[in-house]
Amino acid sequence: MATYTQSPGGVRRVTLDVPVRAWWSRARAWHGDDIVMNVETAYLPDHTAFALRILAADVDPGAEPVDEKSGLSLVNNRCAVPYKIQWDESTLGKKIAVGARCLFFFEVAVDAPAVFGRSNLLYVHLHPYLVSG
Repeated sequence: MATYTQSPGGVRRVTLDVPVRAWWSRARAWHGDDIVMNVETAYLPDHTAFALRILAADVDPGAEPVDEKSGLSLVNNRCAVPYKIQWDESTLGKKIAVGARCLFFFEVAVDAPAVFGRSNLLYVHLHPYLVSG
């Protein structure tokens, strides 16, 4: 919180911090599952535009995102974005960088005002299914 002084009868301008809360609808998922990416903010008008980027948690920070969604908007400071996990090379057109733990998060970026948020981690079972016997 900033400290400031004001003369009596003056106008005081205050900038509000806009909190951004982001979370996956589940903590674990399989390739091909339908999930929801939830975004919640405060103090923003309806139809504020934002974008999402899905990233692997345990790869280099400068790595290319797994997937991106733009052109989304908030209504009542909330948005639930349905998403299908299809990260195979034929669907994305590229091979994704995945760490050893297969953990992913998504980033929320609002341009005006410039605010940013990050989701919790999602574990995606990308390993081939093996039956022990």
